[in-house]
Amino acid sequence: MFLTQLLKQFFRYLKARNRSQGTIANYQFYLERFLGLTKITKPVELSLGQVERYRSWLNQQTDKLGKLLSPATKDYHLIALRSFIKYLAGRGLLKFSPEKIWLNNAPRRPPGRLSKTEVNQLLEAPLGRADRGLTLTQWRDKAILELIWSTGLKVSKLAGLKRGKNLVLSHQANYWLNQYLNARRDTNPYLFIAHDRALTGRSKVPAGLSPRSIERMIAKYKKLCGLTRAISPEILRRSRQTPS
Repeated sequence: MFLTQLLKQFFRYLKARNRSQGTIANYQFYLERFLGLTKITKPVELSLGQVERYRSWLNQQTDKLGKLLSPATKDYHLIALRSFIKYLAGRGLLKFSPEKIWLNNAPRRPPGRLSKTEVNQLLEAPLGRADRGLTLTQWRDKAILELIWSTGLKVSKLAGLKRGKNLVLSHQANYWLNQYLNARRDTNPYLFIAHDRALTGRSKVPAGLSPRSIERMIAKYKKLCGLTRAISPEILRRSRQTPS
């Protein structure tokens, strides 16, 4: 089977594992770049030698500003390739281990902060398969993440917000919040509420989401977009100060 066919199957595999659209798009760019450069067409042609030549090529590439690619950016290329190779090895199509592909040991970012790429992956995670239409919960979760990123509000204050509260928001956060509120058909005064019938039916007293519910929501999307490090609302807030 040709690698182009296997690549399509790999992307379907990622979708089945609920990886975010952003993650899949990034992987597609990195992997198609690799195949376009190496010109290999079959799994049998894929070797550690090809990977090392690709690494050497990456070491010579520059970004839009003319600067050499950062170690982190080069690692993103290699992580995507390693994931694809692991998928192929799992199907018995390769004889070498993906663990043999070493990374560039990118400098560590400030403790407890996310990179720009990780932030974007997390912010995109609620959109999921957007071509199928978003649920009310997806609208809500996207608005929450954008609002945390825009305002830096602590989750304890975010959970207690009510409609009509004047907030200074980014264009993105304002857009997603309005989309969510326009989709709601309830009179609950709280800005963010549960939309699970089992939860909303427990009490007739209007209530907003609890801080713990927001923390669980972020943990869920962290897992969906394949991030392995610890992520909390506080870490997302702190990451607003991460240098570009």
